[in-house]
Amino acid sequence: MMNRKNGPMPRRAEPERQVIAVTDPSPYPPVEVDQKNTHLLVPLSLDLASASGELTAIYQYIYQSILLQESYPVIADTLRRIAIVEMHHMNILGQIMVKLGGSPRAISQFGGRATPWNGTMPSYTKEIKQMLQVDLKSEQDTYHRYLLQAHRISDPNISSILRRIALDEEIHIKIFERFLTEL
Repeated sequence: MMNRKNGPMPRRAEPERQVIAVTDPSPYPPVEVDQKNTHLLVPLSLDLASASGELTAIYQYIYQSILLQESYPVIADTLRRIAIVEMHHMNILGQIMVKLGGSPRAISQFGGRATPWNGTMPSYTKEIKQMLQVDLKSEQDTYHRYLLQAHRISDPNISSILRRIALDEEIHIKIFERFLTEL
């Protein structure tokens, strides 16, 4: 990675080289719904394709992983593997949306407006500490949103799935807190 003023960025101290668990070990519930319910597509569309949704997290973590692979290889690898977990979440949410009678389009619905996902939604910061702070805040917000939705949604199948996904987000929170502490 290059630094404009000083050439290649020096390799910095980072967490010990080890494979960090990026998902909770508990199994995901089966993807089932009680009945078709298109009203639930609105909150799920935000989870899938908004600025705070899974698609944004995936792109942001891959972007960061690419930028950090030379200077912070452990963090870069962990971000890439977290992105894969977020892809799994996106797949689950998309399956739920289909079972509810919708489709997993990269468009979020809010306040009667449809907003297509676009490349301005991820954070493009290049400074490691700021990256991790943005990631931590995003994961915290996502964790709380999933738990709130799980509480509000009357379909126990969907609520169970959202609570399980929140467990992964909680792991991600701990990872980003650890990385920030160890920088």
